[in-house]
Amino acid sequence: MLGRILTNNSQKTNRIIFATIELNQLKKIYDENLIDKDKYCFLKDEIIKEYKVFSEMI
Repeated sequence: MLGRILTNNSQKTNRIIFATIELNQLKKIYDENLIDKDKYCFLKDEIIKEYKVFSEMI
């Protein structure tokens, strides 16, 4: 039981870490004016959907 809880928590933590890294990189690309705001918003939403994180904050 404890092993399953720890595994679930670590998987959730890993998803949050990966999503955060990708979102930070996307923000850098946007700040450098390599993509426009529409593309930035679309990609941000796709990252959030893919990792199933931060959805409760939106």
